[in-house]
Amino acid sequence: MTIELVLKIRELGSKREPLKAQGEVPPVISEKELAVISAKAGNQLVLLDIRPRLLYNRGHSLGSINVPVDELEIRALIELDKSQIIIIDCLDVPYTVCTLAMRGLLHAGFGRVSVLNRKPATPPCGICPS
Repeated sequence: MTIELVLKIRELGSKREPLKAQGEVPPVISEKELAVISAKAGNQLVLLDIRPRLLYNRGHSLGSINVPVDELEIRALIELDKSQIIIIDCLDVPYTVCTLAMRGLLHAGFGRVSVLNRKPATPPCGICPS
């Protein structure tokens, strides 16, 4: 993580507001809910993978796009459409990082953003709590 990202996480983390539903998408969804939303939204849905490129290139969800979290603030405004539903894929990403990314997108004017809460197949490290 870069210094800028750490500072941004601290800044956003100090705003401890509860997550709220954004239009027709709840703030946190399951894989089953993703399937329902995807069927309704069609091409108006973006599955956003915020992991580093190396992890994304090793494997990712079909149709997802990669914008690493440390590039999200700049690239989101250029590459994402504010009218689309954006689902942040949290596989192998700490949940707090995903929720902070969601809040950052909401703050930038993206109105329909959710976090896809998935558990990794294996814990990301030997000492991390599962």
